[in-house]
Amino acid sequence: MPHKKLLITAIIAGDILIAAYLFLIHWSPENASRRAQDSFIEAIATRDTKHLAKSISPTYADTWGMNQANVEEGFREILKGFISTAPEWTEESDTLENDTATFTGRLRLKGRALPFGQLVQSRLNSTKAPFTFTWQREGTPWTWKLTKLENEDLHIPKNIHHTLDL
Repeated sequence: MPHKKLLITAIIAGDILIAAYLFLIHWSPENASRRAQDSFIEAIATRDTKHLAKSISPTYADTWGMNQANVEEGFREILKGFISTAPEWTEESDTLENDTATFTGRLRLKGRALPFGQLVQSRLNSTKAPFTFTWQREGTPWTWKLTKLENEDLHIPKNIHHTLDL
């Protein structure tokens, strides 16, 4: 009987340690926001437009006049111009304040592109300014959504989504 009680105590203690690990380390804002950023870049590499769409916040707004729906459709249209993609992300800095994380760095897009994709690739790869991804924690500790994407060298006409029927 004492062994049974000891075993139950050990199992409960193990569960508490696992829960503490998940909340303190695995789901910490630093790690969870980093996973969101890395997962987003990986979704570009795998051309996973469903994952990209799920990563965009309903409150998304950028300097190009895009919102959540425009950005989701834009990614779908852009990725149609590629047979394969290989994004190269070189991070320069990251910050975390409260429930907002920003990742700044260079984004280059390699891969096999069709003519439209080659145009996108050329414009994106010619930017000198870094990209800034802004993420916001929404709800659970592990749910981070992209709220803004910026690059001062990348000129996209405001309301391009109307021109492209996005």
